[in-house]
Amino acid sequence: MNRGDSCDDLRIDAPSGQHSAVTRGRDSGAKPTTSSEIQFFDHLAIKRPEVLETLKAFLSDVGEIGVSPEIGKTARLVLSPNSDITATAGIIESNGKFWASGAWVAANRNGRPDAGEHYLEAMANIIGGSVRRYDKSAPEVLDAAGRGADVLLLLERTFASPCPTCKRHEQLLRVC
Repeated sequence: MNRGDSCDDLRIDAPSGQHSAVTRGRDSGAKPTTSSEIQFFDHLAIKRPEVLETLKAFLSDVGEIGVSPEIGKTARLVLSPNSDITATAGIIESNGKFWASGAWVAANRNGRPDAGEHYLEAMANIIGGSVRRYDKSAPEVLDAAGRGADVLLLLERTFASPCPTCKRHEQLLRVC
């Protein structure tokens, strides 16, 4: 969305089986919704109803900063900074958990381990958690209780803004 655009061109539809649950504009040409996408939002509405609208707003806006949400059984946040690099900035499960290790893997694969470390540390700091390191797998962001990061906590602490279309989601993906 360009500066000066109004909030009127944002539309968030409930899963209908006909169009994506997260669309932008009046004639967005949204791709057809998959059964997995419908199940994702249905499961989220049952397990974590308090997350549903905030997450839909985030997924609707995140394209403005070059991130494409791919929604199936999970919501995968795909970042393509250039034609040679595609990375997962995070995976959101239908129970509201956020996993960021894919960004660390992509940063390491592209010769930027420092960026991957910085991203995980930034996510952990936002939620008051920590980064747990493993011997045989990628490190992961955990909350203060040692459980997977909660996407609602992450969104609330990062994107406190009265307008759902103000580029408030930029901080999450541009921490490096």
